[in-house]
Parts: sequence; structure tokens; C-alpha cells
Amino acid sequence: GGQLTAWTEGPYTFDYCLHWLVGTGHGTSNEIWREIGAIQPTTEVINHEVFGRIEDDDLGEFVLYCDMDRWEAYLKGLAPEDSNAIHKLCNMMRQANKADAWSFENPPEFRSLWDYFRAVFKSATFLPVVGRYKTCTCRELMKDLGFQNTRLLGFLDKMFGKDDFPALALIMVMGWQHAKNAGYLKGGSR
Repeated sequence: GGQLTAWTEGPYTFDYCLHWLVGTGHGTSNEIWREIGAIQPTTEVINHEVFGRIEDDDLGEFVLYCDMDRWEAYLKGLAPEDSNAIHKLCNMMRQANKADAWSFENPPEFRSLWDYFRAVFKSATFLPVVGRYKTCTCRELMKDLGFQNTRLLGFLDKMFGKDDFPALALIMVMGWQHAKNAGYLKGGSR
């Protein structure tokens, strides 16, 4: 989380906190934001087209689109030989929003076995992804998926290549972006 720090200087607002917020579109988090007043009926949510962009002297430009269909097509244009790996990665991201099924409204002591069964059923296609990549880094994910194109791997490494950057963090964040469930609240944290 951020520091919830924003200040105004003349006509400008400097928001050091909010880049995107999980739950701006739907789900339990959305219900909580609405209940506490963080998202109101008049709150404008901005869902960006681009999550990130790199301009590298050696590699050129790389764009990380929020829409996985668009990003998949873009990546396949950069690295057609990695089409299968690209499709697998983007598909995982498309399915990631199913993990919202594990956001329960009630505390554990008030949940029934049926609540857990429903969560498993709703997220069944995403659970193998969690099981397989829960302890992997992004580098390990790219290797496991079989990425070969050195330019594409260079971009992905620059963006997510830190030794400890979790693969599931990348998959989940981009899944929320794709589902338009991690937008920016216009006005930020003020």
C-alpha cells in the first residue's frame, strides 16, 4: 500500500500514493471501498490503456498494455517465435481475476464449507497457476513458459527481472488491469 499522501501546490495536486487501486470495478474490495466512502457514485475511475512503457537505447520501445488481447497481439508482433509462450502468459493474466472468489465478505469463523466450495468452483481454472507459480520469480516464469526471443526477454527482464519479483504479482496485477478492476481514482487519495 501507499502512504495516502497527497498535497496541493497552487493548481497542482501531487499524489504520492495512488497509481491504481484493486477493486475499482467489482468484487468484495469494491463493495468495501463503497461502504467506507472511498469510491462514491460520483467517483470517476480511470482505466489506463498502457500500464508501462520502456524506451531503451539498445532494445528500442516496449509497451505493456492493460488489455491482454491487445498486449498478446503486440507481443506476437515482436516475437512470433514465442507465440505459444505469449498466449499462455496472457491467458494466465486473463484468468487471474477469478482469484477474487477468495475475497470473502465475512470473517473465517462465519464462513461455511459451502463458501469455500463456491470459491474453489469459481476459481478452478486459475488454481493450477497459483499452485505452479506461487514461489516463482518472473525470470523463472519466463523460462518455464519457454520464451526464446532475446529482445522480448530483455524487455521483460528490465521491467520485471529483479531476482525476487514474484511471478504471481505480475500475473495478478495484469489480470486486474485487464478486467478493469484496478483503476485510478480521479482526484487520487484526496
